[in-house]
Amino acid sequence: MTPLEKSFKYVYEKGWNPSQALGQIGKDRYLSQLLFPAPEDELAFRQIMQHIEDGESLDDELFFCEGADVFMNTHPRYMPLYKHKHRFFELQYVISGTLRQTIGGQDLILYGGDVCFIAPETEHEIAVYDDETVIVNILIRMETFCSVFIGLLNKEDIISEFFSRVLMCNSYYPYIYCRTENKEVLSAVVMSMMEIYDSEMRLKNRLIITKLEEFFIYLLNDHEYDFFTGSNIGETDRKILPILRYIQDHYKTVTLAQLSRDFNYSESYLSRIITLYTGSGFSQILKTARLKHAAGMLETSRLSINEISEQSGYEDRTYFHKAFKKQYGMTPAEYRQRFGHTQDGTL
Repeated sequence: MTPLEKSFKYVYEKGWNPSQALGQIGKDRYLSQLLFPAPEDELAFRQIMQHIEDGESLDDELFFCEGADVFMNTHPRYMPLYKHKHRFFELQYVISGTLRQTIGGQDLILYGGDVCFIAPETEHEIAVYDDETVIVNILIRMETFCSVFIGLLNKEDIISEFFSRVLMCNSYYPYIYCRTENKEVLSAVVMSMMEIYDSEMRLKNRLIITKLEEFFIYLLNDHEYDFFTGSNIGETDRKILPILRYIQDHYKTVTLAQLSRDFNYSESYLSRIITLYTGSGFSQILKTARLKHAAGMLETSRLSINEISEQSGYEDRTYFHKAFKKQYGMTPAEYRQRFGHTQDGTL
């Protein structure tokens, strides 16, 4: 336990509020013995207590050095509970123990191996009041998060649109979390990032971004269906990603009636859930998936437009032409003429 954590624990055991704790620096012998030998800990203690006292939002300048895109630390245990928010993304990785917190007014418990993304400007408070729990906080500038995490997603599918909507719109979902069952590969990447972060490497910022991308790749590759959102609609949290994936994989033939039977929901309830999570109704996301498939085939295949229409789930070719033109502002033939190519580069 670090001197800073020991100081927080001492304040916690004494039952002091932030103002009382600040007033005891230099007066209380034990607190002074903990803080005075480490000026950086004393400064951090004063800043944290003052921010808790003032209830201020946390500015980027408190965490990010000039030119740095990421701030990392192990969350100080026994730090006083306080509500705060900030303009950057917060990624929490639980190394061990149990993390209890409130995010956007919703209670959440995380365990070893769990990952949580908190959207910018989301009010939250964290409670860690035991010696065993170890939490790594990874704070990421908004621009960096968008270029790294969002950049990894395939923007041409509804799964990517779901993640983008969740992570960029905290008014809908203040957080998203993933249960990884403590996969060693993720822990190894996080510990490697911490080691790099604490080093004096000249190009460590670039290497940390590379490691962060590696972490996201493992997370998305192995746990795409294991994400939960910060909403209040219960068990559907566990099924929304498989539902969206099913629509995407079966866009040619899927119907709302079939989907509701397969996932054991009424059509009206399932329709409402899909709209809540994606911002679009079932018919709209199905049409978007079909037209994106059609556009891709127009770009890369030699199939006729009628064949592409059929393979995209449109039996009515006239309707396909109208829907495609409305979506892309041009007919399928015009789209192929502008963007189509074969492997040898010819139209």
